[in-house]
Amino acid sequence: MKRLLTMIALACAIAAPAAAAPKDPGKPDMYGNDPHWVKDVLYKCVVYTSRPDPKAFVRWYGKCVNGVAEGQGSMVWYVNNRYAAKYEGPVVKGARHGRGTYWAASGDRFTVEWVFGVPHGAGTWVYADGSRLEARFYDGEARGFVTYAMADGGYYSGDANGAGEIRYQDGRKVQAKMAFANYRKPVVTPD
Repeated sequence: MKRLLTMIALACAIAAPAAAAPKDPGKPDMYGNDPHWVKDVLYKCVVYTSRPDPKAFVRWYGKCVNGVAEGQGSMVWYVNNRYAAKYEGPVVKGARHGRGTYWAASGDRFTVEWVFGVPHGAGTWVYADGSRLEARFYDGEARGFVTYAMADGGYYSGDANGAGEIRYQDGRKVQAKMAFANYRKPVVTPD
């Protein structure tokens, strides 16, 4: 039995997705030529974003070392002069880096390990409707086994983009499929 469990664990490890970490954003662009680097015009400090938007601007509340955001702090993002999102946590070389929390304007909250501005590690996404996704993120994508407590009381467990099972509070179990596009709420459909 022990040998069988070892073989199953080895097979799962081989089938697991590669966990290549996101790349270092490199040298900060202080002059606005690279859209990934956004300057807080009030405090003259640049921050890195992995998802540039030409209509976005940022406010950085934390240390600024040689013109680059560094250390514990908050990034507050605005798009078209309207609040869009907020991040609180550690920043290294201007990028979210370490365990931090992201709040979307919709009320969603995402706590995860960040590596140079990209989710990369165990994370929990709590949606405004109270539903909750727990997953491992690899280079910004949820992959493999996830759990999802749905707002209707159902509980999905299975693949982030594949087959799984929904358990309902009344004890029913049904086979289901999940489709999860990052930065959007998962879609679970019973088979």
